[in-house]
Amino acid sequence: MRNFSRLLASVAILATLISCSKDEDAAPKRITISFEGAAWNKYVATDSYSSNFVTEDYIWQDAETKLTSAPIFVESSWGGQSYKYFGGGLTLSSYNTSSLVDYDMDNLYLADLYCYNPKNVGSTKGGGNGSSNNFLISYGNYEEGISDDMRPEIYFADGKARKVVGCYVCATTYFVEIAQKGNSFSPALGENDEIKIYATGYDASGAELKTVSMTLAKKGAITKTWSAWDLSALGEVVKIKFNIKGGPTDEWGMKSPKYFAIDDITIEQ
Repeated sequence: MRNFSRLLASVAILATLISCSKDEDAAPKRITISFEGAAWNKYVATDSYSSNFVTEDYIWQDAETKLTSAPIFVESSWGGQSYKYFGGGLTLSSYNTSSLVDYDMDNLYLADLYCYNPKNVGSTKGGGNGSSNNFLISYGNYEEGISDDMRPEIYFADGKARKVVGCYVCATTYFVEIAQKGNSFSPALGENDEIKIYATGYDASGAELKTVSMTLAKKGAITKTWSAWDLSALGEVVKIKFNIKGGPTDEWGMKSPKYFAIDDITIEQ
């Protein structure tokens, strides 16, 4: 009888261990895309002005999660000739600085790939989250009834839905300079101005799922350091479109620079 009791106890312990092992196997694997390492070097901007660097075949992709993005190019015509110009997207950059004093205020767009970093002036090192080097610059937006849909997007190239848990965001230096000082085209933020960023999730059919938002800037309160943005409420998505809206506007919509930086995207695989 004693041996039988011991056998039952051993079976119970074994069942518990198997159950725990199954629970551990079932736990989703989290992967953080930091955009660091040799595999990413070919995607990093070599010019601080996006239009001088990004081409139609500029498409980055993470090897493990298949997360990817492509730039937006717009067709137009002038003088009887048609052409395409860069209209937005997500560009990998390492440019970071606390100031753009070398640029005229009306020409700050020529340095649109600089992320704001209070520790550096004109650097390509240490500007990312946690003092990493690389990050994404998001450029473009959509305001219904006012502008074309130029929202940057990330998506899984294999078409499989995954949960994007979150990322880190920071203002670009171009955005900070205009938000604080203004120029001939864009006034500084006023007392009641608020600029928010948005993330909208989509399923495999292209149906919109949910949108979450985060305040990027108010007068005297601009996101100048890397800050966490929880995207988990979007659920499992195949695609996310990013948007930026608010602040000083006119009949053409938002007048502030339509930029912000993204780093360390965490995904449940």
